[in-house]
Amino acid sequence: MNPVLPAHLRIGEGQVSVVQPDDPFSYELCVETAVFNKTLNQEIVDFMKNWSTAQIIESYTQTRPHVNQQVLKGLLTENPTFVLYSGVDLIYSKGRNGKKKFLLIETNVYTAGQDAMPPSAQVYETHSNLCVLNDEWKRQPVEAGGLAHMYGRKTRRDYAYPHIMAKLTKESIHVVPMFSKREDGEIETLYRFVDGTMQVKYKDEWQNIRACFCTMSYRTWSFFPVTNNLKTYMCPHPIAGLVGKNKILSEYAYRDFNEKYSKHGIQIRGPKTMVGIAKADIREIVEQNFNGRAVIKTPYDSQGRGVYIIRTDGDLDDFYAKDESDYSLWVVQELIGLEACPNDRYQQIGFHLDGQMYAYSVRIIACNSPSGFKMITICSARAPAPFAKDGETADIAPGLLHKIKTVHEDDVYVTNIASNPDGELRSFYFDDAGVKGMGIGMDDVIDGFMQTVYCTHAIDNMCKKLIMENGELDVQLLRELNPDPQLLAEVVTNWK
Repeated sequence: MNPVLPAHLRIGEGQVSVVQPDDPFSYELCVETAVFNKTLNQEIVDFMKNWSTAQIIESYTQTRPHVNQQVLKGLLTENPTFVLYSGVDLIYSKGRNGKKKFLLIETNVYTAGQDAMPPSAQVYETHSNLCVLNDEWKRQPVEAGGLAHMYGRKTRRDYAYPHIMAKLTKESIHVVPMFSKREDGEIETLYRFVDGTMQVKYKDEWQNIRACFCTMSYRTWSFFPVTNNLKTYMCPHPIAGLVGKNKILSEYAYRDFNEKYSKHGIQIRGPKTMVGIAKADIREIVEQNFNGRAVIKTPYDSQGRGVYIIRTDGDLDDFYAKDESDYSLWVVQELIGLEACPNDRYQQIGFHLDGQMYAYSVRIIACNSPSGFKMITICSARAPAPFAKDGETADIAPGLLHKIKTVHEDDVYVTNIASNPDGELRSFYFDDAGVKGMGIGMDDVIDGFMQTVYCTHAIDNMCKKLIMENGELDVQLLRELNPDPQLLAEVVTNWK
């Protein structure tokens, strides 16, 4: 039976290929064009390359004296079990008291953005060295098979990683599209698991793989067995994909983390979020709990898909009319708008560009290393349409949004660029001009980094909670936390 795949994966006719350590490689093909004309802010460069854990703790707690330094040190130096790195998307906002802070929008363990930070070439090598080619990867015996890089929708990073992995390991790397379209139109699966070992189809022969790095992020739990008993080392780990790409499980992970660490002055900050909401109840939830202004999300998608921004009853009507999801449960979050509206707890701080103000988000990727967590990527992207002219008013009128002519009103909010053709035009870079335009200081950068570290541990702790002592997925606990019949039907647990 053919797998049901979304159109955005753009399945081609490619087969498994092999990259050799001495194959020619051009960095220009794996980064955004504008990167070559940008220079990363020197303070951020120094923080990423030179700051020790002790320096991070000292700076962070200087403005946050209530934070327990010993507990903070543990989080910065403790090795996660399943989630070695993650990226978070953050919104820079201000509260009713005027205090500015980052708010977490979501975490991703199949994270991108390495191509949008100058100098990106070093970013790829750092990520490969620290996150992909880690100690667990290196412990896999060579006789167990080869190495692979697997992708779903080929991007710049899927060109970069196999070459860098080959260079660093001095081995050939199998480059594996998860699916390929045959001449007869049928979708062919180019990998399989045999008794816990991944095999890939290369030149019509199935070859064992001892370790695989995967950038395919689409509902990986339906393609990879969610178990800790695979013989092939998978990065990211299949359980990380189930938790880190699931907004319901992630939200429970954040809550568990805050319950444990808030007494130490440590907390993951995010908008008010309600999870596990039945579709029939969403209208009442939005009206009674979010004052009619909210963001509705399907829990299992990313890259801006399955997101509905609600400001009016008409938006809710559109949601009910247009949504065709097979899933039963939803996530509802408060809308962090650029306009100042009564009862809103937070207001976005926009990016000022050419006399216009844009919503924007910041992505930070943090990775565990032998010397503690390090920030390896920081990048940003704006919405495609401006919200208001700079200087019209300090507190933007709520109705101003409707005066802006765009293809779609949500264009003033949606900052995701992964699957959009204009993505590179909307990237912001953390050079001196970008930092000034965002109004973000070094303390904010460190705070965003710490939020990323907290989220990495939170997701990792939930992964550990869901894996039983025998290494198998605790399906009963998953059902209790996320009782969505469609999701439960998708999760692959059989690996033998």
